[in-house]
Amino acid sequence: MPEFTIDLAGRIKNFSLPKRNALLPLYEAVVNSFQAIEDRMVVETEPSPEIVVTLIREVVLNDGSKNIAEPRISGFKVFDNGIGFDENNFGSFLKSDSQYKSQRGGKGIGRFCWLKAFDGVRIESNYLENGQWYRREFDFNLDNLALNDTVEQPLNSQYGTTVELKDVLPEYSKNIPLSIESIASSLMYHCLVYLNAENAPSLIVKDRDKRIVVNNLLASALKENGESASLAIHGKNGSHVDLNLLFLKFDFGQVPHGSGAHPDKLILCAHNRSVREIPLEKKLNGLTTLLHDHGICIVGVVSGDYLDDSVDMSRLSFSFPEGGENLLYEVSEQDIENAALDKVLNFLHEYKNEADLMRESSIEAYIKNDAPQYKPLVNFAEPELAALPYNASSNSIDDALHQAKRRLEKEVKSTSDAMLDLLGSSDIDIDDLIERHHEQLSRVAAYNYTALAEYVIHRKTILDLFEKGLRQTDSGKFNKESYLHNLIYPMRSTSEDVSFDAHNLWLIDERLTYSSFISSDKQLRCAQHKDRPDILALDSPVLMSLKENDGRPFDSVIIFELKKPMRDDYNDSDNPITQLLKYARQIKNGATKDANGRPIKVSDQTRMYLYAVCDITRSLEPV
Repeated sequence: MPEFTIDLAGRIKNFSLPKRNALLPLYEAVVNSFQAIEDRMVVETEPSPEIVVTLIREVVLNDGSKNIAEPRISGFKVFDNGIGFDENNFGSFLKSDSQYKSQRGGKGIGRFCWLKAFDGVRIESNYLENGQWYRREFDFNLDNLALNDTVEQPLNSQYGTTVELKDVLPEYSKNIPLSIESIASSLMYHCLVYLNAENAPSLIVKDRDKRIVVNNLLASALKENGESASLAIHGKNGSHVDLNLLFLKFDFGQVPHGSGAHPDKLILCAHNRSVREIPLEKKLNGLTTLLHDHGICIVGVVSGDYLDDSVDMSRLSFSFPEGGENLLYEVSEQDIENAALDKVLNFLHEYKNEADLMRESSIEAYIKNDAPQYKPLVNFAEPELAALPYNASSNSIDDALHQAKRRLEKEVKSTSDAMLDLLGSSDIDIDDLIERHHEQLSRVAAYNYTALAEYVIHRKTILDLFEKGLRQTDSGKFNKESYLHNLIYPMRSTSEDVSFDAHNLWLIDERLTYSSFISSDKQLRCAQHKDRPDILALDSPVLMSLKENDGRPFDSVIIFELKKPMRDDYNDSDNPITQLLKYARQIKNGATKDANGRPIKVSDQTRMYLYAVCDITRSLEPV
């Protein structure tokens, strides 16, 4: 009967291995070594099981300079004294997608990632079969798809297998860390479950004259024994998923925490190996910074059947969704993350309490010293304030309080509307309405107090700036009229450009704030004098109308003229009173247009208000 065959080159071409996961081939080789040692321990007890990873670096010629860059890593040798490539293991190796190790999460595709990132693999293995020792050697690469292994009598009767990953491909090379420390730490995190087990084999990383025992690295980094907790995660239709969380505290100084490193993380594991790492820097409201100040960082390892069953073929991700609604899956990654974070915060309750007190102190200090208008709002702003990091800046606190104020404003409106609808209902519950009325009053009071305080503080600030503008500067001169002009109303703009709350016309007259059209420092066009200079630019006037210019006569027109504080060089042409009267006559005669080019029409009933904002100095008094 015909049998299915496999195109190895095509299988590897279709195998997905992102560049950022360039160490996955090494992880696969090391996990195979752990499992090989487990298999050997079933048949005999080995007093010193070990795995040795040797880094192979590119050869760099020394030109005599002292500062030679660290050569890139070109490959790895992974040695273990496990069961070896006996006939069962070799037969599984020859079969694509083998189910030989399916009970331990084996996908039968790990060796494909070797050839995805490396040019070839050399395997040498001593093993015991039916009481006889053998040595098997073969090369695995795309140039020779036939695995011509040689099997012979070994020189020594000891277990030992070496998998050499040779000549990393250029596109993956730059994603392999340069230092032995980074490689050792990466292996520690990926194999954390294996290393944390009782009687774990020694995992050693070698690099020329350097040697790191990863077990010792883990032991020195751990602050204390791990704590475990169960995660009962509720899914759709009342179902739930049970997972396990192993919570570990590490010595912050003993783990990588430089650029790009994430010392605090959740690790989602499948079949005892890391699949997904979730950094916690932004997940715990800044709590990790406080932990680092105390010299610790944290790792949570999540495992369970649901993760084992959901890991994809490449062991780089899970088949369940990251978040949102998906009817095909009971639990998403976000559900798992949320449940794990709740448990992590329980383990960190002492640090969380300290962080909460620091955050509350920062909020109280900010409100007391910088924003007293928010004091009545604090009791209603718990959701926004609780989301702040413990070391939140003043700007962050202000943003949170402003969001709370906006939310409260919406709640006040929606609740008031609901209560009004309830009053028209025939089955109204008076007691319930009274209770809701009292609750609503507290919300309204908090909002109104805050809004009024903001209003008063804003106006006090503007008045202080206005008063400052009337004083002499350090140079002994007075501010230019543009200072006061922009403070009252932004120059070269109209009410179509400037929002209602972005100007301070109330400094002159509260009623001016509600004008329907405002033009500031824009040319008052005059039909009889088209070549005259821009009056508003020269003399800083502001022209306003109390209603929109629809072509009909205005009920009222208001003009005011700003001058530099303590100016005392007026003549007939730039006298503010003379200018105001001139503008009024031009408008009265129908010779002007507004800033948008629309005619300014008036009638005999149009009221005209003229304001001169200036100091009455000697050159102005004779007028």
